[in-house]
Amino acid sequence: MEEQLASQITKIVEGIVTDLDELDELREDVIALSRKLNRMSGKAIARIVNLSQEPSLIKGAREFKTALDIKLSKFTPFFGWNTVNDGLEEFTEMELLYAIISDRELPSPQSLNIPSSIWINAFCDTIGELRRVILRLLISQKVENARKYLDIMNLMFENIIGIEYGKHVAGNLRKKIDYLRVTIERTESDFLHSMLGNQIQDSLDASED
Repeated sequence: MEEQLASQITKIVEGIVTDLDELDELREDVIALSRKLNRMSGKAIARIVNLSQEPSLIKGAREFKTALDIKLSKFTPFFGWNTVNDGLEEFTEMELLYAIISDRELPSPQSLNIPSSIWINAFCDTIGELRRVILRLLISQKVENARKYLDIMNLMFENIIGIEYGKHVAGNLRKKIDYLRVTIERTESDFLHSMLGNQIQDSLDASED
């Protein structure tokens, strides 16, 4: 009886060790892919903010996301999304910003195969990236284009005001929304100062004619 029990235990434990070894290897693969996705998406975002789209970076990020989805189909039941949050959030931000700048349909969580909590946090970050777009447009004196994205910033923010969930459900969402209030106020102030500066310059130019 003891020998039979020992054999059963040995067989089961050896199987578990094999499973855990495979799971550990899978976890390392997922983390590595998430980091690559994070870096590639970050590079694409920087190009988009500079209004210089780089299709190869966006394509590369999407390829990493597809590879990550395949790994996560086995990985998620064991570890959840927390392991890859940063990479997926950066990727989602890239897709949202690209859609806005390119006047494309905004991708949903379902179309990106992204959890809603990650999507809404990336949505907040995208509002912050639009501030950078606006500042670059103002520097180039493209005021009307800047006004367009300021309106979009406000539209996006209006749709998330009042969303309140704890960290266990939505991560840092509440903190991000509070920060965005200040970000939008600063952006509106920068826009008005730029408008005023342009009007003063126009007046000076007219007086010299």
